[in-house]
Parts: sequence; structure tokens; C-alpha cells
Amino acid sequence: MIRRILTSCLVVGLAFVMVGCASSKKKMAAIDDQAIVNVIKSECESESGPPGPFAFDVDSVDGTVTLYGSVPSEDVKQQILQIVRDVEGVQKVQSFLEIKSGA
Repeated sequence: MIRRILTSCLVVGLAFVMVGCASSKKKMAAIDDQAIVNVIKSECESESGPPGPFAFDVDSVDGTVTLYGSVPSEDVKQQILQIVRDVEGVQKVQSFLEIKSGA
């Protein structure tokens, strides 16, 4: 009887530990994704970044970066894509950037 109770407590305890670890990984992924977005925005808006004007949004989920918006030329689009690819933690890039003169 005591052995069953102890076994049950152990199983329940392990379940809580596993749920806690999974929760921590999700929080870390969210922090990493936000860091990726921040680096991309910072690099693109820096003086050494691509010439504007451009208007685009950046999303990152589990290292997959998605870009939405408009840029003034194919050259600027490629520069932005290269910046994104060079950011640590980026696993995949999805681009929905449109080329619009005077973006």
C-alpha cells in the first residue's frame, strides 16, 4: 500500500517537472524570437542598413522569420533578406515583401 502511494507521488511529481520544463522552453523560444525580431529591426534601421524608405513588419516563431510589407527595390529586398539570414537563431525565412517605388 505504501509502495503504491510512493509510486503515485513519484509519477505525479515527474509529470509536474516535465510540464514545467516544457513551459520554460516555450518561454525561452518566445524570448529568442523577440530577440531575433529586435536584431533584424535594429540592423535594417541602422546607418549601415539598406537605404529606405521601406515599411515592413517582422514576425518570428520558433526561428522562422516572416517579413511583410514593401521595399523600394529588389536590391533593398535582397539586402534585408541577407540581414535576416545572418541573424543568429534564424532557421527559415518567409518573405512577403513587395517592391513598390517610393515605399
